[in-house]
Amino acid sequence: MGIAALVLGIVGIVLCIIPSFSVTQMIGGLVSIVAIVLAIVGRRRIFYQHQSTGIATAGLVLGIVALVFNSAVFASCQYCQHRVGDELRRGLQEGVRDGARELDREVERALKARPQSRPAVEPPAETR
Repeated sequence: MGIAALVLGIVGIVLCIIPSFSVTQMIGGLVSIVAIVLAIVGRRRIFYQHQSTGIATAGLVLGIVALVFNSAVFASCQYCQHRVGDELRRGLQEGVRDGARELDREVERALKARPQSRPAVEPPAETR
């Protein structure tokens, strides 16, 4: 269990540094929690067998470090996405508003510049 905790702790740290939209950080956080649990259980079992707990301790430390890093990266990614999303939404709304105003001005200009139109087809003489 100590080796599994060590491997999962390393995987958790690696997942922390992979850029994504917080997906790998969530997975890394879950992997880190599993590493911590395995390390604690492994340390207890190894301790009662009077063996060295070094690998399990390393897995525990890496699991904790990975959990802290993944949490920090996840929180900062969420903050940045929120800020960028607000700015993007505001910019899009202003752009749509400006585009609608410009379109209204162009339509008014085209209507004023258009000569008085006559019917394309003259009505038959009978209806006159």
